[in-house]
Amino acid sequence: MRAHACAGLALLAAGCGVTRGGDLAGTAGFELRVTLADGAPLPDAAHPMPLDLGRTDEAFLVDVVARLPDGAIDDAFDGFVRLSLHPGSVLEVQGAGASGRNVYVSHGQALGQRVRVTGAHGPSRFWAEDVGYVPADPAKPPACSDGEDDDGDGIVDFPGDPGCAFANDDSEEGGTYATGLSPVLEYAQPTIADAQGRSSLTPYDEEQLDLRCDAPSAVVVTRISTDGFYVTDVRETGGYGSIFAFSFSAPPGLRVCDRLTTLSGTTHDFFGFTELNFPGYTVHPWVFAPVAQGGDGPCLVPEPTLLDELTLGDDAAMERLESALVRVEGATVARYFGPKLVDMSASVKLAPDTSNCDLNQDGKIDFAAGSPEAACNTLCESTRDCSEWTEYATRGDFIVGIGNGGRVKVNTGEVVGFDPAARRGGTLAALTGTLRNFTGGTFHWTLEARCGDDLVLPCPEGDAACLASPPAPVSSQVACVHPRTQVDNAGN
Repeated sequence: MRAHACAGLALLAAGCGVTRGGDLAGTAGFELRVTLADGAPLPDAAHPMPLDLGRTDEAFLVDVVARLPDGAIDDAFDGFVRLSLHPGSVLEVQGAGASGRNVYVSHGQALGQRVRVTGAHGPSRFWAEDVGYVPADPAKPPACSDGEDDDGDGIVDFPGDPGCAFANDDSEEGGTYATGLSPVLEYAQPTIADAQGRSSLTPYDEEQLDLRCDAPSAVVVTRISTDGFYVTDVRETGGYGSIFAFSFSAPPGLRVCDRLTTLSGTTHDFFGFTELNFPGYTVHPWVFAPVAQGGDGPCLVPEPTLLDELTLGDDAAMERLESALVRVEGATVARYFGPKLVDMSASVKLAPDTSNCDLNQDGKIDFAAGSPEAACNTLCESTRDCSEWTEYATRGDFIVGIGNGGRVKVNTGEVVGFDPAARRGGTLAALTGTLRNFTGGTFHWTLEARCGDDLVLPCPEGDAACLASPPAPVSSQVACVHPRTQVDNAGN
């Protein structure tokens, strides 16, 4: 077994505070010296490296040197040391005796190890740790998977034996657990579009991110919901520039038009919908006075993107708009849309007030194969002018038609006083909202209205005055912008 040492020592700037077995004479930690493999200068805060979006050719040359408490090289150290990158990942170590992501340190040194990395962003560091790992001989079972108590400690194999780092570890003995950190390697911060996955190679699933909010980005709040908020990077021109931050409840101190100067959180894919969980942020409350009067000027919330029939049928185009403000115009509310139960035995099953497939009235649809409720739901979904009632009754979602064949799910629950069932078969002049994705079911995309400003109804028949000057959608500079308090005038 190697000499014991304390964990957590980075570059030996100080002595150990905790030891294993009381031995202060062994390896105290590792010094990591890093250069770029191509000879370029290491990145710093003023000149960060470009964001690594899944490239696998980024390589560094790393020297790993075991040090004693007095700073001298520990030439008695021989063994493998695990290398990792935080944030980011080590793909492979290429060097004398290297194995996977492990560096073989001989007589206290492993010099010129070529380390390939991916997924780095923001301030990143290499981390080295002696976890006691010994690569196994492929021709025989590893000591940590052979069913034997090889080190005689009464515990057998991985994961029970604490000396087993992995199942393919060929030693049940632990390491020194000495550690070391490299100097900071500065990468660019990811933007919202990077977090959303502008590339299929994005490495940011379930990862804590500090998103870029300063120039050239400009992150603006576009919606406050009961469980979080939506933001858009208004300077992102390639799509994927919006995201939903899930905060469990409506966030205090935010309103539409506010600008965020910092935004962080953990990325999460919720059934196809990218969320930023446990968000942290710093808000610049938007002041609507002109800049010349000490204000911020007009609201920066962008005008919504129009969803036409062609866009609705293009999943890639819709993905670029996830969480963004979108709009449909001239949408037709489903004609078959009502609370009466569908009679699956009848020759004519659907009617204007009949689209309820909750046949046993338990408040949900049984989607099991062969279920009458599943058959009813399939019938409704395959009928262009049908919107199944249970989904509206439980979640407020209903179907509208666009053009000659397009359909999309919408939700107008935040529009006070609007009854979509009362307008079955009728049109909506315009409906605006944020776009949400859910991979289940037939209709994956839902346009969710934010407030009454987002709905424009057509002129009543025969209303000449209205027809002469029909209502138009409200500008995004003022739509759904509510005062922060009763004395806060959102128009100023």
